[in-house]
Amino acid sequence: MINKLLSSLFLLLLTLQLHAACPPDFRSENEDSKPKKEIRQLQKEIKNLDKELGHIKVTEQKLAEEEEILKKKAWAEAGKRKKRRNTTTIRRKEQKILDKLTDKRKELSAVRSEKDQIQSNISRINNRIAHLSGETLITEKPISKPSIKTESETSINSDNLNMEVKNWVGTPYRYGGTNKSGIDCSGLTTQIYKSVFNISLPRSSRDQYSQSNKIAKAKIKPGDLVFFKINKTVVSHVGIYLGDGNFIHASTSRGVVINNLSELYYKKYFIGGGRY
Repeated sequence: MINKLLSSLFLLLLTLQLHAACPPDFRSENEDSKPKKEIRQLQKEIKNLDKELGHIKVTEQKLAEEEEILKKKAWAEAGKRKKRRNTTTIRRKEQKILDKLTDKRKELSAVRSEKDQIQSNISRINNRIAHLSGETLITEKPISKPSIKTESETSINSDNLNMEVKNWVGTPYRYGGTNKSGIDCSGLTTQIYKSVFNISLPRSSRDQYSQSNKIAKAKIKPGDLVFFKINKTVVSHVGIYLGDGNFIHASTSRGVVINNLSELYYKKYFIGGGRY
């Protein structure tokens, strides 16, 4: 009897020791499935955000098309003003169109900001899903590239430049201006360079010329600055070269427009290119 009791006590102690050495996993199936439930919920959020993003892109495209129509109307009115002597009525029409264009650009800018915010939220949620899944989400290029620009990088900059140019064409001229409601020539180059190339230029055309690396006309590339001496003594006008002889600039009479270096007026006053 005593032997049986001792044997039972020994087995009990052995069982307790084993439990102490290897404690059982008390997590319930519910707890195990928490990350999976969160992932499913996050995936639903992404689906909804993708749907919202699709609607915003449609709105953005529509506003961009409306903006383009207003630009063409503004150019047409500016053309009429140049041909006729009595320009008062035409100037009023042109100003109304430019005011509408400014409002349209503000609306477009707000839509694009909303689009950027949604894309940022989608990226954040994807990172959270990757974390819950135990994966590593690569959001940046793993291999650092040399500072020398490759053809693809140059192409990307050219595309960005062309997109930025479209955003500015039609903006009215305003001396000292720096935004879409009115801008001057050096303000335009400063804004575009900061947006496209992340380069801060001096504020005046004269300083932009003096601090740039001078480029001969035959070697000017898209993105380089083009300078003019309108008053024949100092540099007084600047634009950005786009290729094929075309350049964008802020004209005092027509606002932000695209002209060609081969045109007699600009050919006469052109003094050279500059690169940063």
